[in-house]
Amino acid sequence: MDYFNNFPDAAKKSRMFIVWKILISLVHELYHHRIRGQNKVRRPKFEREQKDADMWAVKVVKPIFLQTFPQDQYEKEWINIENQFREQIEFSNQADQPDGKN
Repeated sequence: MDYFNNFPDAAKKSRMFIVWKILISLVHELYHHRIRGQNKVRRPKFEREQKDADMWAVKVVKPIFLQTFPQDQYEKEWINIENQFREQIEFSNQADQPDGKN
């Protein structure tokens, strides 16, 4: 759960965001088990498998998620969370620059 400590407060308190992260993580790991369970001689490289797992997770979870959290009701909350992540990333990037310059 230490992973969630770096998230903006709006994300940590959002039931919608927490459900999204848990479902994506679960399906991502299921993808790895599915791929590795096929006993293929050639598996994709780890980076490629990670990318494929991320894409597959979104493809599987998105329709279920949108039924649970209809876009017309939850869009503003999601946009707010995205904006807070952007601000956090921008602040972090500025802090990484010498003298705070870009």
